[in-house]
Amino acid sequence: MSRQPTNPQHLMGALERAARAPLPEATFSFKVLSDDRWQVLRFEGREALSEGFEYAIELATTDAAMGPEEFIDCAAELTIERDGHSRTVSGVVRAASDLGVAHGHRLARAVLVPELWCLSERFDSRVFVDRTAVELAREVLRLAELYADRLEVQVTRSLPKHEYLVQYRESDLDFVKRWLEREGITFFVRHESGRGEVLVLSDHAEPWQETPTLDGHPVLLAGPEGATHAAETFRSWQWERRATITAALVADHDWTRPDYDPNAGKARPGRRVRRECASGLRFGGYDQSGSHAYSQDDAASQSALRMEGARSRSRVATATGNVTGLGAGQRLSVEGLDGDERAMLVIAVTHSGHAPEVLTERADGREDAARYANTVVCIPGAQRFRPERVTPWPRVSGVELARVEGPDPHAPSTECHGRVKVRFRWDERGESPSRESCFVPVVQAWAGARYGFTFVPRAGMEVAVDFVGGDPDRPIVVGAIYTGENRHAEELPRHRSRSGIRTASLDDVTRYNELVFDDETHREEVFLRAQRNLREQVLSDHLATVGHDRTERIGHDHGETIGRDHRIHVGRDEDQVVEGMRDAVVHQHDTLTVHGNRVETVIGRESISAESRSVTVGHVEAQPLASGCQTVDVAVDHRMKVGQHVTIEAGASITLKVGSTFLLIDHNGITLRGENRVTAMTHEFAALDIHHADAELRDAHGATVKLHGGFVRLNS
Repeated sequence: MSRQPTNPQHLMGALERAARAPLPEATFSFKVLSDDRWQVLRFEGREALSEGFEYAIELATTDAAMGPEEFIDCAAELTIERDGHSRTVSGVVRAASDLGVAHGHRLARAVLVPELWCLSERFDSRVFVDRTAVELAREVLRLAELYADRLEVQVTRSLPKHEYLVQYRESDLDFVKRWLEREGITFFVRHESGRGEVLVLSDHAEPWQETPTLDGHPVLLAGPEGATHAAETFRSWQWERRATITAALVADHDWTRPDYDPNAGKARPGRRVRRECASGLRFGGYDQSGSHAYSQDDAASQSALRMEGARSRSRVATATGNVTGLGAGQRLSVEGLDGDERAMLVIAVTHSGHAPEVLTERADGREDAARYANTVVCIPGAQRFRPERVTPWPRVSGVELARVEGPDPHAPSTECHGRVKVRFRWDERGESPSRESCFVPVVQAWAGARYGFTFVPRAGMEVAVDFVGGDPDRPIVVGAIYTGENRHAEELPRHRSRSGIRTASLDDVTRYNELVFDDETHREEVFLRAQRNLREQVLSDHLATVGHDRTERIGHDHGETIGRDHRIHVGRDEDQVVEGMRDAVVHQHDTLTVHGNRVETVIGRESISAESRSVTVGHVEAQPLASGCQTVDVAVDHRMKVGQHVTIEAGASITLKVGSTFLLIDHNGITLRGENRVTAMTHEFAALDIHHADAELRDAHGATVKLHGGFVRLNS
């Protein structure tokens, strides 16, 4: 709808100023490589906030030898001038074409764009870490060698640093634009005398410069009759109102705080509420030594930016006129609007100019007047402008390969969450230093609260990286891949039946632990190897069943501690060989039951020490000594009781000795010697007979003792 002026006196004064003299015509000039022999026949151009500019210019020259091919990638200027006031658009020529010859002139077309356009021709895939959006823009421009001393940053907010900023198969321009759009930062090109293009990054209204006018007054909204005025005016003014959202709520998943809701407790007013669940929030303030979680997020700022972006286009004005000084990113004062709406912000301008007199002249010798017009799009200056999110965010449709980074080629470079640093194969050109590798979460086969799998990729491993939601800024390691450098643990295809796990010592890959499952038919096997120690912990029962043989080889010591009972059942035979010494200590009772025969062989000496000892032999006991001696040493008493017979047989002699008294039995006879006496006693009614050849000594109860012999000597 059209807006009519509300201050008639002010408007009448402006109309009087505009009608004092005819408006001088605008003239155009073009210069490339400091050569101004090309004249402007016509042009059309558009410039807008966060878009840059592009002018298509038709040129003519009387020098037929000149060609437009020399324009390409050269600095050029288009100047629009009226009544001593000029506006110059500086840039580079991105395209030029030869239009042939007409009216004695060589014709050409050139497309003028800002230096920033060069970023659209630079495609790359790379990773930046721990940067703000503005720091990212500076870095990309520095690497492209653009705007070295012609970049102005006018950002008042404290911008968050982002863990990952991944450029993925996109131009440098799209990469920078989408991050600036996300942070609500607009950019535009300001043309300054002596400096040319100046790239401005801004998030507030301070950088907006006033639109220069011929008389220094606000631009008059004069209506269709403005063509006859002596001042630059607007001939039409159209307001457009747009319905917009009433609230913006953004949320995302913080994997360090799974239950965290950035919108908890926030009101959700209105019916046009924009809710973005997977909104690509960025989390920061990671605590490396305490909670190991993020403490910051940009949910509040992103919600505010979405609201400001929607509101900045809720009231838009479109005007047509001939104000030559107009450019995107200017503060425009308009005469003929309400007081609160006189100050406008120019967000886009379309320029067109035509100078037909370059090729033809009027019959009376007077040149046709050059014609210039523009269309401007603006918003009220009180509205905060935010760029639209129009640059597509790249999406990764599959996994990418990367190499695990770390200071040690074999040690895991990780932190408490098991994340690792990786470098993608497409980020191997060396522009980013080693620290530019990013920490990436690692998928495990099972992950619970203090339980699950833990396999941390090592430096030098080739890993497959997927991306959450296809977002290149959210990588996640999903597996590892064998390569020509990192060969399989098993020799394939020879051992194709084997599956398993083999680890490697941190400083020596030849040292490893291993668990192998061999599924070769009729040779199935499970193999477990511990490079050094193997520990088992069973909190309850441990049952092992072996269907056939079991062999255990221990290279050093074997120790067992059993809290209670120990039972061994051997179905057949048991063989036990101790090469050294054997000590067995039983603190209570020791019972050995042998149902068959028992043979005990002691090659050396045997010593038995007991408080008391009882040996019971059911039938026969034999103790043969192959060689050597047998000694029985009893400290006090030795008693032997035999139910029937005792036979003691010696090959040489038998001696019974008490002190100096002894009884000797040998091959020569019996020698009995008493220290004081020798007494032979019998029971009552018993007889005592001593026979030797013809000698006899008999003592019978109540009888006479007779001594018979060849010679009998009795001494007393």
